Amino acid sequence: MKNKESNTERAKTATVKSSVFLTDKQREEIKARLEKIFGEKIAVVNEIEKKLLGGFTVQLGDWYLDASLSLDLHKIKEALS
Repeated sequence: MKNKESNTERAKTATVKSSVFLTDKQREEIKARLEKIFGEKIAVVNEIEKKLLGGFTVQLGDWYLDASLSLDLHKIKEALS
């Protein structure tokens, strides 16, 4: 019996954390951009993280993107200090 898909054909999984659930359109847009960046199939899992306040973060293996309001507020605080 053959496996349904080989390891090279499996999509990598990106975890997107946001303060609210993403819409299907938002999830598909993030998925498309990640696939363009990495040149391979990406599955997107959305998790709620209330402390983000707004925006989102993306974790894909060792790669991390922080596009959250929390980060923006931290940068403003640092700039005013």
